[in-house]
Amino acid sequence: MSTTTTTASEEAILGSMAMVKQELITLRDATNLTPHKVVVLREDKMTTLFEFPPDEGEALRLVQGAKREVFYVVVGKGEGDDVLVPCNIGPPIYSGLNREPPDGPVIVSELVARHLVETGFKFPIFVPDTNPESVVRIGGVIIGVANMTLYNPGVLAG
Repeated sequence: MSTTTTTASEEAILGSMAMVKQELITLRDATNLTPHKVVVLREDKMTTLFEFPPDEGEALRLVQGAKREVFYVVVGKGEGDDVLVPCNIGPPIYSGLNREPPDGPVIVSELVARHLVETGFKFPIFVPDTNPESVVRIGGVIIGVANMTLYNPGVLAG
């Protein structure tokens, strides 16, 4: 992948993403609260448009609340290679976040974005679009996305 400067039309898009509370916000202003760099690619999926390094603080994560019941599943072919694998019963139950998000636009995982929306976060929440049409992988590892998702578009209603 190569890195190039942004075109005038891309600058216009980046510079006018949304109006929130009468203030211009841009995706560039977003704090990346994921544990890794987020790379946004041009539509060609070969050229880097912009990179968001992770915030210097701890990544924003959900904290698991109640401990779930565990049962064990036998895995193997029944040829003496069977092992017991622990399995949680039911979906995880989260008790909140490991830290408070900063005021302003953020980049987070989809799971964290859902929690922020449910708790009324008042700033734009961006999530890297990891759908197959958007994501670029090398050796199964995501190296970039062609799209970001504004997870709470309601904040755009002035």
